[in-house]
Amino acid sequence: MKIGEVAKQTGLSVKSIRYYHDIGLVCGGRNEAGYRVYRQQDIESLKFVHQCRDLGFSLEDFICAAVQMHYPAQVLVAYPQG
Repeated sequence: MKIGEVAKQTGLSVKSIRYYHDIGLVCGGRNEAGYRVYRQQDIESLKFVHQCRDLGFSLEDFICAAVQMHYPAQVLVAYPQG
C-alpha cells in the first residue's frame, strides 16, 4: 500500500510516516516506480504509534513499549525486576 493510503488508514501525516520509516519504526519497501509501500504489519504498527501519541506517550515511551511487546525475554534479562 502506498504512503498516502497508509496516511488515510492510520490518521498520521505522510511526513510523520516518512519520519517513522527513516528512524526504522516501520520498514516498508519501495515499488518499481520508487514509491514507498507498506505491508499490513507496518500499518498496524503505525496505528499503534498514533494511539500512543494520542495518549500522550513520547516516541521514546513508544519504542520502549514496542521492544517489550516484541522481545519480552530480552527486556527481562536486560532489566531484571527487584
